[in-house]
Amino acid sequence: MMTPIRYIVFLALLGFGLQAQSFKEAEVSFISGESVYLRFEDTQGVQEGDTLYNLESGKACLAILRVSSVSCLAKSIGNCTIEKGMRFQMRLAVDVETAKEERLVEDEPILSGVQAESKEDSLAINKETGGSTKPSPKHNYLNIGLSTALTQSDNGRNNYRSALRTTFRMDSLFGQDLSLEAYGILKDYRRNYESEADPFRANLYNLALIYGAGEHHKISLGRKINRRVSSLGAIDGLQWEGSWNRWSVGAIAGSRPDFETFGYNPDLLQYGLYGAYDWQEKASSGQFSLGVLEQRNAGAIDRRYLYTQQNFSWGRFYAFASAEVDLYENFDTAAATNTAKLSSLYLSLRYRITDRWSVFASYDSRQQIIFFERYDTEVERLLAEQGARQGFRIRSDYRFFRATTLGLSYNWRSNPTFGNHSENLQAYLRQGNLPWIGGSLVYRFNKNQNGNLDSEINSLRYSRSFRQNWQISAYSRYVSYKYSFWDITLDPQMYYGLEFSKTFAQNWNIGLMGEYSQISDQDLIRVYLRINRKLRF
Repeated sequence: MMTPIRYIVFLALLGFGLQAQSFKEAEVSFISGESVYLRFEDTQGVQEGDTLYNLESGKACLAILRVSSVSCLAKSIGNCTIEKGMRFQMRLAVDVETAKEERLVEDEPILSGVQAESKEDSLAINKETGGSTKPSPKHNYLNIGLSTALTQSDNGRNNYRSALRTTFRMDSLFGQDLSLEAYGILKDYRRNYESEADPFRANLYNLALIYGAGEHHKISLGRKINRRVSSLGAIDGLQWEGSWNRWSVGAIAGSRPDFETFGYNPDLLQYGLYGAYDWQEKASSGQFSLGVLEQRNAGAIDRRYLYTQQNFSWGRFYAFASAEVDLYENFDTAAATNTAKLSSLYLSLRYRITDRWSVFASYDSRQQIIFFERYDTEVERLLAEQGARQGFRIRSDYRFFRATTLGLSYNWRSNPTFGNHSENLQAYLRQGNLPWIGGSLVYRFNKNQNGNLDSEINSLRYSRSFRQNWQISAYSRYVSYKYSFWDITLDPQMYYGLEFSKTFAQNWNIGLMGEYSQISDQDLIRVYLRINRKLRF
């Protein structure tokens, strides 16, 4: 257990300077290829380039690429297992004013590949100009974030992490409709115990030149994700899109990043064509896209597939659908052949019954994606074991009063091949504008059951913003695990944390977070410091 000296050190670190960091949690709502879509309660203070961490392990797993009102598009940046329904945490780079914190944000999801949610995307359509790609206003910025984290354990297994993140964009280069954008991370992870992992890593997730060739054309060169074909993830190469009124067509030619290093690998060639139709009326809006894509590995076909996506909104009703159809297969025991096999299907519906009450439902069916050259001799085994993972989710949110919201969510997923299934129940109750003390209080409950493991998480968080760009947050979390197959119950885990943040001159943000956790007979102290600088020019 902790000695009095460690308690004093822990409290001193928390109070030092009263400068700290506020946090937000997000849930994975949809996965398409290498693209991960996350849902927040709101995205106030969330920026492109921010990093999300696994709630349990604290490992950096996702980097945010695009932000909408309550959702974000992200990309995996670590060797993490990411599944639909998982929750992640991020450290805010900017403060949130009290008025914004208490406001109930409209529950609108980000759309996979939909330009309406990607207003700053270089290949996006400007609907106000009838689909043309006229030069947009300047969005020149440079964001630099330096973070460091120290974890100290009473068993001597300590570690230290640091990261430098940079996001950059400059428009109208040389007086032309030419833009440059980039996003990269330098990471250093040190441990005082043996590890074979390389402590230093540099990753470049986005580096592209975007040129507006006339009124209707956009061309990008470099590494970039195309929202029309987001299932491909990052593309190293050349991309073109032409837009005429509501119609768009595009082409890509390049390669995939290396599987191990995420660097440039010309052997992983990929190319394809796509088309799209967008409309925006007074009562309704929507989008339809269709693409054919092929990926190769050392010259041989790795995967060929068709990708389609649709969304439609009308009044209080919203629908979204996406699907992938594999068009090629090549087994060791048979000749290569063309096929048409549905490998992925996602459907979702949302209806706002009243201004206070909304309901949401989704269905997801996904086969194991087979890259015939990458997996080579493993293809037969993967096909024999794959089965279709199926799942559905229902959620309901009800706002009793202006500052009181209750949400319930139920998820069910199964894999017929292995005969197992999992269930997840989540609930939250949020009360804003607390009397006398102000701020907001949120209680969350999460219970998960499958054939091997049962888990339960209860958390309580209080947040309060003050004048002069101060924010404070305190939380506690109770976690329990039981391995039902072996009838083994682990000791409960307790987490206690305190966070502060301060923004200076709207360009500097300094944050400090401290957390104390009890896991069995092990005590852990985590201290996290982050400095963020925003430049607009």
